[in-house]
Formats: sequence, structure tokens, C-alpha cells
Amino acid sequence: MRRGLYVESVTDEWERYRLQGRAVLGALAPTAFLTGPTAAVMRDLPMVGDPPETVFVRGVPRGRYGKDVKVVSGANAAGETYEGMRVASMAWTVADCARVMSRRDALIVADAALRTSGCRAQEIETVAAHLAGCTGVDGVRWVAANCDPGAESPGESWLRMVVTDLGYEVQSQVVVGNSRVDLLIRGTRVVLEFDGAVKDQPDSWQGAQSVLNEKRRQAELEAAGYIVLRVIWDQLSDPARLDRRIRAALGAGAHP
Repeated sequence: MRRGLYVESVTDEWERYRLQGRAVLGALAPTAFLTGPTAAVMRDLPMVGDPPETVFVRGVPRGRYGKDVKVVSGANAAGETYEGMRVASMAWTVADCARVMSRRDALIVADAALRTSGCRAQEIETVAAHLAGCTGVDGVRWVAANCDPGAESPGESWLRMVVTDLGYEVQSQVVVGNSRVDLLIRGTRVVLEFDGAVKDQPDSWQGAQSVLNEKRRQAELEAAGYIVLRVIWDQLSDPARLDRRIRAALGAGAHP
């Protein structure tokens, strides 16, 4: 993994990345701290795909620290101790993610940070102001403007991004009768629900009960005049098809 570090039986790729991050941090000056995607992984914020190939750090001058180390610069970021290691504050972690990750992946991190840590969008906006003129600051501003603590999963975050990119204004976690829906297109009765794997695996009593509850919930929404569009992960890669489904629902009279 790195010189001086031997790992015998770690098979989980994310755990390997965590060990790699700790090893890099331990080899750098005491002023160093982890940031961006690396700090997000250490904080157990959700990631999509494979672990990063790079460990992102702050607090040291740029130099040759190894091919797997990226020094992030720009403004004086705030660091703190988390589970015995130095990491960027949550707002700075999110901001540096927004500078080096895709919009989707950074939004997933930001939504989870707001939902689980008490970090606020205003804190990310403040960091963006400190980063004025720095590379990637536009991504930070976008994330600050679009993050939402209402998203309860990466799929919900991505769904919201896709739908807003299509030009629709949405509300998250709206209470409708006895239900709380993932997304509601504002001013309409079109509900968007992200279907994760747990709901779609009725191979246990819990799974079967979950499917039954979802069917009952959808029936209640439809009886109240709502059209429920369920979206699975693979369908998020085809925004045009989702747009056609939404337009069809609107054409069917899904208005208050």
C-alpha cells in the first residue's frame, strides 16, 4: 500500500483506502490534515463507485509526497480531530469535495453531511466566500445552493439533481396525508420516489413487509389524486426518459 505499511488480510476496498489515508497522514508533518473525499470517507459519508485513488490533504506545502497524495490549496481551511486523526471541518470537507468531484458525487456528500452532522448550507457558502478566485469554487457555490438535508440516500440526491436539471422545481420529504414522499414537483401532484435495493428484495420477512407497506402507501397516494413515479438507480442515467415520464404524468392531469 505504502512503504513501511503492510496489510495482510484487508479485503474491503474502502477499508484499504481508510488505512491508506491514515498511513499518508502519519507520514506527513503534524500540521497536515485530511480533506475532500478522503475526509468524507473517514467520516463515513456516502460515496458512489470505487474509492478514490488519491489521498487529499491540506496543511502542508505542495511537494512530492507520493503519487497517491494530492495537496489541496486555497484559503486557510479549518481542521479538527475526528476519531484520533486530523481532518478538515465538515464544511471544508464538503467544499473540497465539490472542488475535485463531480456535481453528483459532491451533492451526495453534501446532503449526507447536512443530514447527519448539523452542518448548514450557510457554512458551505462561507467557505465558498473564502475560496473566491480559487480553482473549483463554482462547484462549491453550486453545492451550497443545491444541498438538501432532506435527502435520505445517494439515490434521492441524484434523483433531485436530475429532476432540477430538467427544469422542475421540487420539494423534498413532503408530508402527504399519512405519507412522506421523497420528492414532489412543486405545484403539481406528481410524486417522485427513489426505489433502493432494500425495497426491491422481498426475500425475507422484512423485505416482503416493506414491499407490502410501499404498495399500501402508493395506493393511498393515488386515491388522493397523486401520480407516483418510481425511479431506480439505472434509470437516473437517462434523464430524457425520466422527463417523458414526468411530462406524461403532468399531461394526465396531476395538478392540484
